Amino acid sequence: GTMVMRDQELLAAHCDGLGTQQLPLSVSLVISLDGPRELMLRNPTACNLGLKVALLEKLALTASSSNQNILGPILVTESLRDPQDCVREAAATALAQLSDGPDSKAFAAAHACLSEGGLVQAAAVSALGRMLKEEPGRACVVLCPSLDVPCEHTKCAVAEALRPAVAAGERRAILALCACLHDTSVSVRKAAGEALSEAANAQGCELAELAVLARLSHPNPSCRRSAVDALGSVVRRGSGPALAGLLERLAKDDCPAVRSAALRAITFAADLGDPKIVAAIVRVLECDKEASVRGSAADALGQVAEVGQRVATDALLYRLKKDSELFVRVRAKMM
Repeated sequence: GTMVMRDQELLAAHCDGLGTQQLPLSVSLVISLDGPRELMLRNPTACNLGLKVALLEKLALTASSSNQNILGPILVTESLRDPQDCVREAAATALAQLSDGPDSKAFAAAHACLSEGGLVQAAAVSALGRMLKEEPGRACVVLCPSLDVPCEHTKCAVAEALRPAVAAGERRAILALCACLHDTSVSVRKAAGEALSEAANAQGCELAELAVLARLSHPNPSCRRSAVDALGSVVRRGSGPALAGLLERLAKDDCPAVRSAALRAITFAADLGDPKIVAAIVRVLECDKEASVRGSAADALGQVAEVGQRVATDALLYRLKKDSELFVRVRAKMM
């Protein structure tokens, strides 16, 4: 490890000293496994792997007209054939900086990387997303099929890349991400929910809200919680259907985590001055058997109390004195 670090420092210093005129030399340095002859490397093979990745990452951040024309295409093209996954991943990431648009060679190279698996595929998705940021319709066509692959890294990357499409109200993106709320991976469900938040106050808001509502009754409680969380991020305040769905989860769901999530979402969806909403939250604070849910109810009532509801303040004061769980009493006191 120490030898490799020393070698990498030598090579990094050497490459940093190369001017634009010497860029082809840095390319040959990276592509070969020998390094320049004037440097005495103790482990050139291991060192070169780390240096390839480092240079590609630097290229992805600092590409300019000079290295796009000279260094970039050669370095990335060669690195996309590298047997090491980490090198191909870094090369796929760098492609976004080399692209002149969806019709460029870099775009075609990134699209070809979609046939790979794992982190290389995920990096290609991210690069394509950046290239297609201004073309949400085409982004859906190119990226949505990758939501069907088994790799969770790729699906998370697709969710992130589809954010502009969701904000633009693209129906295909919204429905595809709603379907991901039932994914077996927690990371994918979270990424999909975060991407759907782009629909809030956008032209796709109503579609996103209705699509998420349809998924509140999934048999898997973890999926129901993801759907409730997503609904809280896209809901329009005062939406009757959304409030009805959330209140049903709050009253009937057998999973405490779902009930707590429903309480948080209700604070986004409801008019906190509505006596019916206040009564529903107070009922949870007084009757729910789970301390975590009563704590969430205390948080929600704290927001209600801020808008001047005396019944919320009274309920919090009662819990502060009477609740059997210290956790709930503390939460009530904080409000």
